[in-house]
Amino acid sequence: MKRKQILMISLLCLVLIWVGRNAGQAENLAETEVAPSADQQNISAEIDDLYGWQSLIQTVSLERNSFEGRNAIGIHARPAWRWGRFDGTFDIALFQNPWNENRWQWGTPRSDTKPDVPNFVDSLAYHDHWLEMNYQKINDLDFGYGLLINDYHPLNPYHGFAVKLTPSATTQLSYVASNEVVYLAPFVKNDWATLQVWRLDQSLDTAGLHWQLGLTGVHDSYPQLTSNQFPTGGASADISLTNVIWCAPFWETADFDHYGRANMVGVKGRLGLISYQLAPFFTRGKFIANYFGGRYEDLKWNSFNNAGEEGLLSLDEVGDSPREGTMAQLWVQVSPWLNMSCLHVDDLEDSTVYCLSGKIERLGLQYSFSFYNQAKNDYNYEWYIMEDNDTWSYQCHYYRDLDSSSRWDFEVGYKF
Repeated sequence: MKRKQILMISLLCLVLIWVGRNAGQAENLAETEVAPSADQQNISAEIDDLYGWQSLIQTVSLERNSFEGRNAIGIHARPAWRWGRFDGTFDIALFQNPWNENRWQWGTPRSDTKPDVPNFVDSLAYHDHWLEMNYQKINDLDFGYGLLINDYHPLNPYHGFAVKLTPSATTQLSYVASNEVVYLAPFVKNDWATLQVWRLDQSLDTAGLHWQLGLTGVHDSYPQLTSNQFPTGGASADISLTNVIWCAPFWETADFDHYGRANMVGVKGRLGLISYQLAPFFTRGKFIANYFGGRYEDLKWNSFNNAGEEGLLSLDEVGDSPREGTMAQLWVQVSPWLNMSCLHVDDLEDSTVYCLSGKIERLGLQYSFSFYNQAKNDYNYEWYIMEDNDTWSYQCHYYRDLDSSSRWDFEVGYKF
């Protein structure tokens, strides 16, 4: 993204915060005219809460990681802080370098002499009743009903910038972008992590019918995608009638920039602990269903960096003739200790995604597992055990990523 666009987004965010803060102050002043004594105390307490340090947590973790087949020991210090409506986490990493006589250095080691230094600001957030901004690790994304992007699983570690606006109870705007929008450390940058997604959700009631409307936009600014082999973005619109919770019909239409379009008509619903979505879709041109979903970032990396690995499906291999396909998804939610989902897309390349996650609060155990059968079989999983008694906390964590790298860490925290 161009520097001018980055500055415009940053300026917009600052304006939104200023407007929201002034609106809150105006509302408090209006209430003060009604009940001065009681509200003055509330205002003072709110100011103390807004401009005073609410908490500071210092965590230090000892890790054992695998880098390109070699094991290394590392130490992470992650001071977490909260100040009014802002909170964040810093990340300071020290690791042994197995390629340089196991000498300790700042940052994660690599086979060359230059370490990969993580972003000093690990997370940064602003919370308000109508605005939420986060700079942090991006979780899996689902927008619309899957024609453009569904179960998008980013690379790890992968940071991005997310903004949510809720101007009313029936309207929500979302924007998620990669770390090129806000990169707060002048070191190594993931140049291939360039996907941006916009989403508008609107609820509408007319004549006793409840409608759910949505608009989605996707754009990838990776420079090497400018060729005619891969799509760089698209847009979709969807509508659903949600009066009947166990069977809600929906329709979604989507378009690739200059390459093709598709329509999908189906039903979704919930029956007790089970939720489902089932829909056939019809494509025209070179449209590929859920192209930006699943392991999109991992496949894109392979396309330009790992010639021997499976990558993105090239549009040169896609004909212009109309096609028919099916998309199905199933969720089982035994909250909070068990959540399962399965997504299957029947198109040019059949893809299936299995996800399992949950937590057992009494044992302090949380876990997740994902399996992707998309161009090749890959899986990632993580689990951790944690305990928190309001002062001291500990966490044992294990993670295995799509590229088969793994990490063990034991983290101890103290809250001031």
